[in-house]
Amino acid sequence: MVYNGMQISLNKRFSSTYSFDVNYTFGKGVATQGGDLASYITADIGNTQDFWDAEFDRGPTEDDVRHRLTATTIYELPLLESRGALVEGVLGGWQISGILTARTGQVLSITQPSGIPSSRPDMTSGVDLVIPNWEDTCDSTGCNYLNPAAFALVPVSSATNATLRPGTYMVGDARGPALWNLHATMAKNFALGSGRRLQVRIDAFNALNKKNWNDPSTAVNASDFGRIRGAGGSRAIQVGARLTF
Repeated sequence: MVYNGMQISLNKRFSSTYSFDVNYTFGKGVATQGGDLASYITADIGNTQDFWDAEFDRGPTEDDVRHRLTATTIYELPLLESRGALVEGVLGGWQISGILTARTGQVLSITQPSGIPSSRPDMTSGVDLVIPNWEDTCDSTGCNYLNPAAFALVPVSSATNATLRPGTYMVGDARGPALWNLHATMAKNFALGSGRRLQVRIDAFNALNKKNWNDPSTAVNASDFGRIRGAGGSRAIQVGARLTF
């Protein structure tokens, strides 16, 4: 397995009521059998169509993500003691924070079930693997993501049902949907004297209620091949309190 990557970070320590931390990774992992996790820990050779020619299937690792971004920030409203106790009590002591995560899609291993567990289909020349503007096809049951017309079955043996040759689709030729998410928190701090402090907070997970779709069905002869059937969790909000003394 070979991994190459570039990492960039930009951060500001907390001062003047705010801080932030931004991290970006551009990376590429390449292996013959899905990477160390797939081949050595789970003893899986799931990407290998030809046992005698493992290098033929050299490509992105199963967990390869080309672009990944994470960012966090904290902002505290400035103290308003000079504006009076009422203003300070209502508007002072608020803290807003957020966590943003985003990444490009992960590799898809399109399979053609046969006598060889790792068989893959052929690709049809000149046809998009992913349906253009696929999100326009989404409804309450899912989305049409992969284009079935872009794949063709490899001939199989009548005796063993095994494919007669490796398929031309290579792992990573198509990738699943990208995703991004934002978690946000609003908190209010109350000074209770004698070193005691009460914090009341509202946490919003997936604050913008972004629908992050799962990867599609990848078995080429399945009735729902290429269709996405589900998505990540919707927005969730929790309210809590913490007393420090």
